[in-house]
Amino acid sequence: MTAIDQRAALAVEARSALIAALRSRLICRPGCEDALATWGLEPLPQRWTIVAQAHLSYTRSHTDHDEAREQARWGVPDELCLLQPAMAVYPQHVIDVAPTSNGDDEPGPHRYRITVQVTLQTWATATREADALDAARTTMDHQLQALADAGITLTRLTWQTADSPDEAPPDDIHTMRNPWSAR
Repeated sequence: MTAIDQRAALAVEARSALIAALRSRLICRPGCEDALATWGLEPLPQRWTIVAQAHLSYTRSHTDHDEAREQARWGVPDELCLLQPAMAVYPQHVIDVAPTSNGDDEPGPHRYRITVQVTLQTWATATREADALDAARTTMDHQLQALADAGITLTRLTWQTADSPDEAPPDDIHTMRNPWSAR
């Protein structure tokens, strides 16, 4: 191995050992961060809350137009609660509630196509904000097909920058350089 390869391998081992010591509570977070910075190593990964705006569209049965609009204001399809990794979805305002053509003259529930402006919130672990945003986008891209299979579409997805990293406990810190890339 060349000296450069040996230095890179040593840096990975040193960073892993420092993070393991932090997890074991042998050193404090500021001490670990200082050591990583002093040695010129990649900083600790942090958990970031990533937020996006989007239009959420889906079709559901309701007894009437008013019930469909009221449900759209306060709720989201159950399928969104089952996404892994977890994602929070907050309806902001109803854009459209339109009956689908299924014989509106018949008594009973009718199907409505609902479109709502929503705020999405997800979490990513990364060393930098740009990496966290990339991880959130990648995660969402993988989930779009599962949502489409359930009859749910997300359009006009606009990602916002994260303000600052969250305070993550030592147990949430990964030793891999880019922990989100392995998922």
